[in-house]
Amino acid sequence: MSLQVAIPNTPRYSEVTHQVRVTVVPEPLKDLSDPGEARFVFAYHIELENLGSQPVQLVSRHWRIFSGNLQTGDVVGEGVVGIQPRLMPGGRFRYQSSAVITETIGSMSGSYTFQDDHGQAFDVTIPQFDLVFEMIVH
Repeated sequence: MSLQVAIPNTPRYSEVTHQVRVTVVPEPLKDLSDPGEARFVFAYHIELENLGSQPVQLVSRHWRIFSGNLQTGDVVGEGVVGIQPRLMPGGRFRYQSSAVITETIGSMSGSYTFQDDHGQAFDVTIPQFDLVFEMIVH
């Protein structure tokens, strides 16, 4: 089963690094955004999948957030959504988080640091994905 998020016309971004697939589906949150205040809120849905033959554990994350062409955030921290998920071979972990930018277009990218059962750490790429807030003009 793959990441299924019912968001019309929203692209999926996916990349495999060190046998871990990262899939991202961004979603503009129009009800929480305020264009008049230059506040554009986005959820992003993430699925991590262990394609390898050994268990791995997500240890930390590093996100770069861009609003327009300017980097507005550099987030480094342990785990995701308060946990450090362990993925068995073939295992998946899904979560959702959010970001706020001040332009109608931005992007995010980054990396996760994983560790295998032997204590070997490795980085997994989070593919760059676009944050696009489409405004309807009447």
